[in-house]
Amino acid sequence: MKFSIYAFSTLMCISMHLILNSTQVLGQNFFKYKEAANHSIILGGGPSIIYADNGGRFTQFRFKFYPSFTLGYSKAVSDHLDVRLNVGHQRIGVREADDQNRIDAWIENGSAIGFSGFANFVDVMPTFKLIGTKYPLIRPEFNLHLGAGVGILQSRTNLNFGDNTPNRYQQSTSFYIPIRSGLSYQLNPNTDLIFEGSMFITFTDEIDGNVGFNRFNDHLFQFQIMVKRYLNLRSEY
Repeated sequence: MKFSIYAFSTLMCISMHLILNSTQVLGQNFFKYKEAANHSIILGGGPSIIYADNGGRFTQFRFKFYPSFTLGYSKAVSDHLDVRLNVGHQRIGVREADDQNRIDAWIENGSAIGFSGFANFVDVMPTFKLIGTKYPLIRPEFNLHLGAGVGILQSRTNLNFGDNTPNRYQQSTSFYIPIRSGLSYQLNPNTDLIFEGSMFITFTDEIDGNVGFNRFNDHLFQFQIMVKRYLNLRSEY
């Protein structure tokens, strides 16, 4: 009888020890995902185009794609809202015009018939997430985001005027409004894969060296695949 009581007591002590240790481990695992991962960096790249007077026939989808790259820093400020700082580079250029009447009109007006070059940009943009997340590491597998902000863009282009006229380099600076939307997919607790489209609404028609041929300014478009990495994990408990 004494042996049975001793054995039962020993078994109970072992069981309680295992339960307490198991609870502690589960608690550590749970709180691990409540760490303050409110900071993240974003790196992306993909094809881009420029909508310009001499950029191609956009209604017929006859234009050239060029590479673009973006590096971003994001800070979560609420469940649904992040603030992003983006810097990047986009190659820009045109598909050669094949309408001789257009080319002749451009040459007569002293406008460039083509151009090639690049644009560098920096902007800040609040981003709204469709599904709010109190703790960044406890987030849905898929999420949508939409953002708009303000930025400054500087372009440098080599302008082609045709008709044996020497090419000329031109530099242009403009403010712009970036509009971005995207879909994110959680690869692991610390990493997202993002598919994002961007439109840069500029306030200049001079990037392409051809002013006033159409009624719009020169605007940039990007389609990028991005990797977002959450940083600075600090326990809140």
